[in-house]
Amino acid sequence: MSLKLDDLRNFLIVSKLKNVTRASEQLGLTQPALSYSIKRLEEELGAPVFIRLKSGIELTKFGEEFHHRANKLLQDWQDAKNIFNQEGGEIIGEFKVGIHPSVAIYSLPHILPSIYEKYPRLNFNLIHDSSRIITGKVIDFEVDFGIVVNPIKHPDLIINEMGLDEVKLFESSRPKRKNNKLIFNPQLAQSQDLLRKLKNDSIEIDGHVESDNLEVIAKLTNEGFGIGLLPSRVASNYKNLVPVNNSPIVKDQIALVYRVEKKNSLLVKDILALVKDSLI
Repeated sequence: MSLKLDDLRNFLIVSKLKNVTRASEQLGLTQPALSYSIKRLEEELGAPVFIRLKSGIELTKFGEEFHHRANKLLQDWQDAKNIFNQEGGEIIGEFKVGIHPSVAIYSLPHILPSIYEKYPRLNFNLIHDSSRIITGKVIDFEVDFGIVVNPIKHPDLIINEMGLDEVKLFESSRPKRKNNKLIFNPQLAQSQDLLRKLKNDSIEIDGHVESDNLEVIAKLTNEGFGIGLLPSRVASNYKNLVPVNNSPIVKDQIALVYRVEKKNSLLVKDILALVKDSLI
């Protein structure tokens, strides 16, 4: 038997989405290429893994049993890439880490030095996206770890709280803000929670500027353009930003997430401790 890793990954994505069209879009493959990948896997296994239905596809009984093994096979491969150098006693390897750009800016300058002090031969490939998408990439074996905000619980996911943050309103101390425009990202759940709290608040808001980039929001607020809705850890990188008096607050959880298969790894436990110490 000669299973291909890409076929295993494709199988796991298709089994999750139960739709070849959606799976091909997520994987960046044509539908014929994805169908051929699944067919090749079935030929290697000697049994069908999916039942084709009008409404989509479902795992066969064999497919359900293989699904658990496929997860373990991929995880074993990831672990095998992290080689222990017996002679030098050093950990050598590369990890893919998913992290929102703004979270990376305030956290990685504190995290990476402590990791490299202990593991100088580790390498990292940073993948930047929203916390929601990064969490999905961890579940789908696309990244090894995610440093994310407010992750949603999932049976395949280990969530370790690394620290807390507060989302609230900020303004510039110098220059003084020129208007009461609210500068915010409406796509964030924290924004919607805080806006609901603002309805019963005395803080005056007159119009808005929307942006999906927290650094743009922070920069505009820092220059006195309006009132910025920001996580405190993001705002701390801008010297002129101060909290608006009596601002409502939404709490954030910052967490390191990874798949359950890694929970017994000594290296993961050590990295977990280093990250937590850096973010407290």
